[in-house]
Amino acid sequence: MQTVEFHTPFGSISQRVVCSYLRSLSEYTFILPEGLEPAREAEMEASQRDLHAFFTALYEALYRTPATFGMSEAADMYVNREGNGGSKDQQEVNQKLKTARKPIVEWLTFLMAAGKEGAVEGQRLVFPPEIGESYLKKTRTAKKFLPGLASFGLSLSVTPQTAALECSGFPAMMPALQALASACTQFADARVSLFHFGRCDFKALRQGYEVAPEDLYRIFNPPDAVRAASLHRYFMGRHYKAIVNIAGVETWLVQYQGNRKIKSTPLFQIQFDERKVVQRQVQFKCVSANRIAGLIQRQSKALQDDFFRRKNNCNGDRCNWCEGKKGLGPSVLAHEGQEYTICWYINPDMTDFNDGTIELIKEYEQMHDALLLAA
Repeated sequence: MQTVEFHTPFGSISQRVVCSYLRSLSEYTFILPEGLEPAREAEMEASQRDLHAFFTALYEALYRTPATFGMSEAADMYVNREGNGGSKDQQEVNQKLKTARKPIVEWLTFLMAAGKEGAVEGQRLVFPPEIGESYLKKTRTAKKFLPGLASFGLSLSVTPQTAALECSGFPAMMPALQALASACTQFADARVSLFHFGRCDFKALRQGYEVAPEDLYRIFNPPDAVRAASLHRYFMGRHYKAIVNIAGVETWLVQYQGNRKIKSTPLFQIQFDERKVVQRQVQFKCVSANRIAGLIQRQSKALQDDFFRRKNNCNGDRCNWCEGKKGLGPSVLAHEGQEYTICWYINPDMTDFNDGTIELIKEYEQMHDALLLAA
């Protein structure tokens, strides 16, 4: 299948949802589970390959023919507060995407539970019947989702005594499924558990595993992924701390926290948000404008133009939000022969993300670093 990249609009709302899983899929990396007997290493490696191939085939099929799995073929939906298409109502988009994603979430939740509680018998995974009954009886999507899985040779059988999963298309996958499910359920946050499991990320087998920002950035279309990774290396080289917040495959956030004497909250962040026209969101969160007012004129024309493009004009008595708030008053600055009275708050959104943006972000960071010298 040709590599799928994020775009707007997708052919259906289900394709938007599935694209997040398909592009989030971890690169295959064999990880030896802790405590596994050395004699079983070859078996486990073959099993991990089969499980990763199963996830890949599943997401590709879901993207190609979502209706085969009972998924919605409704038109794409996304947040677009400006321009044609999509919706300005974020709540509407949230609900429609949640509904479209539901069959995948319910399947992955069931599969992880079966793996955690199950035992491998030959090429079958055998687990308590109540787990299978719960999926079949309480999950409305199961009857439509399971026929799609049959194309991979996957079968689910449930009797009052036992339940079992078997997959003729990927017959070796069950030991890896059991190991990965057991490891993923150890995370305190259920969203993180499902995130690692849905990515088929075998690095989750390592105790205390945290996904690296560079791995997250692989979800972006290739040029953006390269630029995001380069900025990560830059901020790490400048001794920033990368703070990763996982809400799910559909949205996560990486924030870069620097010297708290400069700014007590993160200065820069990169976010993935499935709901947006452009899923890659980049923000540089300047300190209050009056703290850097004296530095702006010393910067490049590119930075000055960007700063004044993202400024907010002071609304004076129509706002008065900053009245009485120390250090958050308006500033008076001149740019290209015109004087502006601007708000302390600078719009953080950087809509462009090209090579010039990379240099601009670095210059902004170095300008903020100069605040230490002025202190």
